[in-house]
Amino acid sequence: MKFLILFVGFLSVTAFADEFSREALVNADYKQGRVTFQQRCSACHTLAEGGSSLVGPNLYGVFGDKPGQQESFGYSDAMKSVDFEWTAASIGKFIADPEGLVPGTRMMIPEGVPEADRVAIVAFMMLETGAADWPRPVLEEDVLPEGASIAEKHPSFWNHMMQFKMKFMLKQKQFLKSSMYN
Repeated sequence: MKFLILFVGFLSVTAFADEFSREALVNADYKQGRVTFQQRCSACHTLAEGGSSLVGPNLYGVFGDKPGQQESFGYSDAMKSVDFEWTAASIGKFIADPEGLVPGTRMMIPEGVPEADRVAIVAFMMLETGAADWPRPVLEEDVLPEGASIAEKHPSFWNHMMQFKMKFMLKQKQFLKSSMYN
């Protein structure tokens, strides 16, 4: 019985690693990965070399490292004590279920990244953090026209702007207040 459980476990880990093969990562949809990262990760993480840690650590250079090693970030004891390296497959598994891979982690997300987005987001992260050995694709929207607005030049910043709308009444007159906060 133990052999069967180990064999099934080996098959599931192998299948997960195959999902993140180099070929799958190279052929992943860069734009889908970028959008998914902006929507799900960039409120807490940055990717640029020398970038700031936010609620979560900066992820530049994370591939190939052991989790919880960045000195400038206060990791949970659970994250500091795990014994594996960040690879495309382990990051894919972590973003699918952080608590399942690292019980006691402080990374709380409402739901794991959907399977359909995982390879794309990991490939995007690899490209943006210098871990990929293939070229970053050039997208049409990357070539901005002269005079492009700041929102077009820095979309991830503007994606995190929160809009606050308030409706109130004063002397039988309705007022609407709309504000943007970061």
